[in-house]
Amino acid sequence: MYPMRIRKLLTLTTVVVLQVPVAWAQVPAHQPGTICNTPQGWCWANPSGVPGTSCVCPVDGGTAQGILG
Repeated sequence: MYPMRIRKLLTLTTVVVLQVPVAWAQVPAHQPGTICNTPQGWCWANPSGVPGTSCVCPVDGGTAQGILG
């Protein structure tokens, strides 16, 4: 079928692709400091601020801590 090198490369590529978080692909274009990135996802920052500072997003049952991006 495929030579061993090709199989290893396909396996490695598959593993890397599966490790990329899907949520990052869903973040829209934005000005720096206007989106709060949390482990649960993202939200529009209210208020916006300096990228890299802490922020919160509303989630079911409370809030989630994040970082402005």
